[in-house]
Amino acid sequence: MVTGAFADLPAPVLALLGATAGAPVPLVGPLARTRLVALARRAGAPEATVGAALSFESTLDET
Repeated sequence: MVTGAFADLPAPVLALLGATAGAPVPLVGPLARTRLVALARRAGAPEATVGAALSFESTLDET
């Protein structure tokens, strides 16, 4: 994709290259959040704690 960008390929071709490169990458963030909620609820954590944990995890994911 980088080579295509330096070669001045058209945007649709770059978009196709980007989609092809990103397709096999699993979405780890949503899987981690789902698992976090399941573990917290199984442990009997209050909803406020679950919300705080999700907020913290999302912040870490973005940084």
